[in-house]
Amino acid sequence: MTSLLVFAVTMLMIGAAVAIPVSTQRSGAISDTDTPVLGASIVALGLGGINFGFAVVFSLLGDVSASTLLFAIAPIAAGSLGMRVVLQRTTGAARTVRLLAAATLVLVGIPGYFALLVALMASAVTAAFFLGGLIGSPRQLLRFLDPRL
Repeated sequence: MTSLLVFAVTMLMIGAAVAIPVSTQRSGAISDTDTPVLGASIVALGLGGINFGFAVVFSLLGDVSASTLLFAIAPIAAGSLGMRVVLQRTTGAARTVRLLAAATLVLVGIPGYFALLVALMASAVTAAFFLGGLIGSPRQLLRFLDPRL
């Protein structure tokens, strides 16, 4: 039952990670370059939060060491950095440094996850989306990759 609940919450979080950035970009609240960063931040905060909750419970039960909590908090820190970039409309070198730091934190947090395959896939995709925020025009990149667009 618990795994079904975690799966349902994860699917809701992934849906939010797609719907929220697209709707805010269409409304003009964020720019094209901030759209992948917002999505990556939602995924990092959502999956990181779920995982951190499990890490705390398992740490209290004595199943994992306290050092696991340090790794488990890294995706949450990455999501916070990404949200800061979007909300403060950061540009230039500060944007580059924060997005590189967010991508690095997501990858550093892999050992803190309990499901290794989920950690590898989610972290790689999230890091790629954080780095996607460094692209000046995501639409031009998409047109280059798929000329039909």
